[in-house]
Amino acid sequence: MNLHYAVMAITYLTLVLAGAWSAFPATAVRTARALTGLAGVVLAVGFLVNPDAVSSIDATWAIGLLIASVVYLALGEVAARARMEPS
Repeated sequence: MNLHYAVMAITYLTLVLAGAWSAFPATAVRTARALTGLAGVVLAVGFLVNPDAVSSIDATWAIGLLIASVVYLALGEVAARARMEPS
């Protein structure tokens, strides 16, 4: 029994749900945003490193995911720093 596609689907859904969850202000939101962005980066690098895998996406989409993940990390850091600055 090959559960590869089920695991990949769960990974993608978890990534989307983690991004949505970290949009709400909470205690550990900075950590949640960082882990969500890093998960996207790791996934994109995995696609770029192993393009011949069955579930690998095209390099264009992988680069798009990498850029989106880096932007997500940067915006999460900017939002965290803006929240920490005294008013």
